Amino acid sequence: MSDSRPWFERLREEYDESDLFLVAGLASVIAAWIRIPELSVVAIYCGYRLYVNYDRRISGGILVVLGLAQLLRLVLFLATQL
Repeated sequence: MSDSRPWFERLREEYDESDLFLVAGLASVIAAWIRIPELSVVAIYCGYRLYVNYDRRISGGILVVLGLAQLLRLVLFLATQL
């Protein structure tokens, strides 16, 4: 029998929600530094959720700092283009 639940529900049952925030934050930080700087906002959000709601203060703090650094880089780039 196939499971008719959505894929994200099955994924949520298999993994802890903090693991999903960690993976999403790492993927968005890497994508933000490589090509899409707007994804730094996602990294900041994931890091904030890890820092506040879960017991992952170090990884959450690292995601927030890297996301903020990329966001600052984007703002400075846009400011110099005017």
